[in-house]
Amino acid sequence: MATKTEDSNDLEIDVDPIEHMKARVKRQQWMLLGAFGVATISLISAAVALVLVLAKTPDSTEDLDLLVSTVAELHTEDEALSARIEGILASSRETQTQLQTISSQLGQLDVNDQRNVIIRVQRILIRQEQDYRNFLTALENGMYNFHMMVPHSRGWWDDYQKELLETAELSKARENYVVNLRNN
Repeated sequence: MATKTEDSNDLEIDVDPIEHMKARVKRQQWMLLGAFGVATISLISAAVALVLVLAKTPDSTEDLDLLVSTVAELHTEDEALSARIEGILASSRETQTQLQTISSQLGQLDVNDQRNVIIRVQRILIRQEQDYRNFLTALENGMYNFHMMVPHSRGWWDDYQKELLETAELSKARENYVVNLRNN
């Protein structure tokens, strides 16, 4: 026997994964911006170090060549890191766009369709119980006519009529149960 809370839980759509994905995309964007900031600070630090080193007179051209090659390597790594960050940001924006598309599609879902189907099934069940009781009434009438044709058949007719009445009451109880489910 289902309760009201169980029925309502079946009809609700869990939107939490979409909100979770939105928050995740935002965190990734902030992390990427932070990484970009760290890379920029590293580049500035390298430039300051270069200026400080160049401000001194180099003892030899070897030190100067080493310094220039190190700065060139740092610049190359910075460009590669910047390109990678841009690619990840583009991917993040694409994911956010897809997430918005899915969110709008989810918003267009009609959860009442499921409720309408349940109501239709309940109406069918109610109609079946009514038809079943109509059949029992017709059966009772036919058996009554048969009882009237057979002499001395009072005993079985009373038992049979009692069973038909109990069956009709059970059918009415099932119908009431379905009606109460629909109203809740």
